[in-house]
Amino acid sequence: MRTALMLKISLCALLLMPMGLLAATQPVPKSQERSQKKPALLDLAWSLQKESLEKRMAFTEKILTDFEAQKDAPHLRARMLLAAGLIFLKEKDTRLAGVDFISRAAKSAPLQLSPVAAQFLWKEFLKSIDWKTATGTSALTDLAVALADSLPSGKIPSHTYYLALAKMAEPSVALTLFSQVEISSEFYRQAKLHEGLIQVSRNDVPAAKKALEVVISLEPTEAEKDAGVSTQHVVDLKERAVLNLARLHFESKEFKEAITLYRSIDAESPLFYESLSEQGWAFFMAGHPNRALGVGYGATSPHFNRQFQPDQYYLSAAVNYWLCDFSAARENIQDFVLHTREEATQLRRWSDYRTANAETRSNQEMKIYSVVEAMYQGVNHRNNLLGPRSLQSLGRKKAIHQALADIAELRSSRLQIQKNNFPPRTKRNLLSAFMAREQREKLRIGRLAMSHVDVMRSEYERALNQVRLIHLEIMTAEKDKLMNNSRSAQGQQFLGSEREFLDSVGTSPRIWKDKKREFWKDELDSFVFNKQSQCKQLEGEERQHATK
Repeated sequence: MRTALMLKISLCALLLMPMGLLAATQPVPKSQERSQKKPALLDLAWSLQKESLEKRMAFTEKILTDFEAQKDAPHLRARMLLAAGLIFLKEKDTRLAGVDFISRAAKSAPLQLSPVAAQFLWKEFLKSIDWKTATGTSALTDLAVALADSLPSGKIPSHTYYLALAKMAEPSVALTLFSQVEISSEFYRQAKLHEGLIQVSRNDVPAAKKALEVVISLEPTEAEKDAGVSTQHVVDLKERAVLNLARLHFESKEFKEAITLYRSIDAESPLFYESLSEQGWAFFMAGHPNRALGVGYGATSPHFNRQFQPDQYYLSAAVNYWLCDFSAARENIQDFVLHTREEATQLRRWSDYRTANAETRSNQEMKIYSVVEAMYQGVNHRNNLLGPRSLQSLGRKKAIHQALADIAELRSSRLQIQKNNFPPRTKRNLLSAFMAREQREKLRIGRLAMSHVDVMRSEYERALNQVRLIHLEIMTAEKDKLMNNSRSAQGQQFLGSEREFLDSVGTSPRIWKDKKREFWKDELDSFVFNKQSQCKQLEGEERQHATK
């Protein structure tokens, strides 16, 4: 009876000591056996969670003091950093630094945690860090890598998801990991979205469509509800999938399906402009030039006045040329030049980004970060790095805007640590961890911004080449002569340089038609023109055009 009672008390004690799981580490080399404090150190760190901030910081100060003296004991140093990371988990302002300490621990020596202990650590950090923010995602990705040797792949869906994010530079590996995230996880929908995007990059259209359709059709799951995933977050993920699925249908020449998907994105969505501008081409290719002109009209309205949008003027010029309305097409080309000329000069400053060495790329990323940060902070200053329209286009990117908000919060936490009366080594190490993470976040935002700049530049180059061809066709085509335009004989000069083309077009300033009329945001995707084709019968062949 007494033995049974003592056994029951021992089991209860074990259940009441969750950090005791961390003592279940794997064997350590004999050279490290002299350190009998290793399991106790982690248990002690966890037991201090309910103690005062002063006691916890005194503990980390002692750890960090001993850490500097243990240069020849990498496993012990790793354990010390891990214990400090656990202490920092408790405070909101130091949690992200805690992740950095654990990452440092994993880099200095294998953590040698049992799967149970690693699982416990992962779940504690996942519960404490806001994974819905860009900074939180970055921190959890770092933590997933740090614990990768201790957690078997696929054992914890959330860990597998973040490990997949860390492997995005290796698409095949990332794809395998994303596919292991089960529907019972709150990250299943996000994993499927990434899976679809990777398949898009691999040109596996059927697999990409299948994954994206899952994201769209899946109703909010019990796992998402239990994790507190908001309805808006689910909508945002669905709309990203919708936009990419629409693009796949467009590339597959399934224009009707593409239009339906584009038009399902709400006007309040941050992806509305992309869906509006891209559906114009879908309408045109589907044989609805008047709807295409209407989309171009809405996309260049005052509501999007500060967007960099060369593609829309190119679209209008192409449609009007196709309808043989050469006067309107020339106006569209002039609008294109007026809209893009100065912006293009700035965008071309970054033309060597993709081919530059690592140091140059890093410098460029920091430069572009400083520009978007100034815009986010409302600093109104002229810069010679980006034109105003390009800059505003970057500012409309939700991912960049959210990341800038997150880094502002990160900086706020660092300033709070500076104010706190922490012990000197603890404060120095915390500030160092925050400054390192802040620098990484700046580079990440700069890299993200540079990817958008590179897209804007390439889109401009493509649109410019097409607009020059349209202009040349207008100037030299027989159709132009039939309309009594004497300028066609001058057409050959436009085979010259880009500058000659830009100078020859002229830049008669025009404002958006009907500027003074009242318009509503929900009208922007509903404009329809009523133009008839002005093309004449040429050599007995009649060209027929849809007028819808």
